[in-house]
Amino acid sequence: MKRYPVEDAFNFEDVANDILQMANDLIGKHEFFVSFIDEKILKVLKVKNKIWLDEGIIMPIEETYCQYTLQGKEPVLIVNSLVDERVKFLNATISNKMCSYAGVPIILKNGIVFGTVCAQNKEPFLFDQKTISILTRLAKFLSYVVDLETFIIKDSLTGLYNRYFWNKMIAQLNSNHTVHTFLMFDIDKFKKINDQFGHEKGDEVLTQIGEILQNIIQNNAYAFRFGGDEFGVLFTESSVEETADAVNELIVKCEEIRLDQNTIVNISCGIVDTNNVDISKLMAVADQCLYLSKKESKSFVTRA
Repeated sequence: MKRYPVEDAFNFEDVANDILQMANDLIGKHEFFVSFIDEKILKVLKVKNKIWLDEGIIMPIEETYCQYTLQGKEPVLIVNSLVDERVKFLNATISNKMCSYAGVPIILKNGIVFGTVCAQNKEPFLFDQKTISILTRLAKFLSYVVDLETFIIKDSLTGLYNRYFWNKMIAQLNSNHTVHTFLMFDIDKFKKINDQFGHEKGDEVLTQIGEILQNIIQNNAYAFRFGGDEFGVLFTESSVEETADAVNELIVKCEEIRLDQNTIVNISCGIVDTNNVDISKLMAVADQCLYLSKKESKSFVTRA
C-alpha cells in the first residue's frame, strides 16, 4: 500500500524550510536538501541554496549518494567524491561535479528511513563530523514531526488511514477529469464474533483485515478504518470496473480468516465511483450500498 507523502497534506513544508534555514545558519551557505525515500526512489522535497537540485526531482536511489544512508541507516560523509570509490562514477559526481557531501537519515519511530537531510557543495573537503552532528540533530527533529503527523492520520490498531485523513483526501482530490472509486465494507455479524470469541479475538480479526488491505492494495489506493468494523478503500484514478480484481481478492482473503473450524469472516460491500456520484458524496452513497448488501447473501457487493 502506498505510503502517503506527509509533506503533501500537512505543514511539513514549513518545518522542512525552517530546518534547512537552521542548517544554513549553523553550517554555512551550501546546498541543503530534504529527501523522501520510497522503496527504490528518492524524491527531493525541499532545497535551499540550489546548486543542481530542484524540488520534486525523482531519482533512482542507486544513483544518489543518499543510498548509503539508506543501506546503513547511519550518517555518510564524503569529503571528495572525485576520489571516493563509492561515488566517483555516479552521475552526480561526473556530470554535476559534486564533491563534498554530508547526509544523515531521517529515521522514524518504527525504524523506517523516511528520507535524508543533506548538505553538498562542488568544492571538496568542506564538511566534517561537526556537520554530521548538526544534521543529525535536525534530522531527529524532522523525524518527530513525521511521526506526529503519522499518528494523527493513522488508526492505531490496524495502521490504516483514519477518517481525519479521509476528510483531507476528499478536500484535495480533483475529479473533474479523473475517475475515482470508493469501496466501503464491514464485517458480517461482527458483534456476534465479539460475543462468541471475545473482543481480543475481534481485534485480531480487524488487525488481519488491515494486513490484508496493506498487502493487496496498490500504489494508487488508500485503505481506511473508519471505526468499529467499518473499512474503506479509495482507488484514485480508477473506475469500478478497474478495481474489480482487487475487490474480489479482498473478499477471498477475508474468507480465509477462520475463527474456528466452522466460522469464517465474510464482508458486505458497497462500491461507487465519480462517474455516477459526486466526490463529496462517495462515503454516503457507498454506505447506502453497503446497507443493501447486508440484506443479500454473504460477501455481497452492491454498486450504486
